[in-house]
Amino acid sequence: MRYAFYLDLERCVGCYACAVACMDQNDLEITAEP
Repeated sequence: MRYAFYLDLERCVGCYACAVACMDQNDLEITAEP
């Protein structure tokens, strides 16, 4: 089963938390800036 999350770009402040969470969930190396 695959999961997803909703991302409202109107509320985005550019913190990259969504990208870090995605990399962590998929066991990828977390980089300084995606």
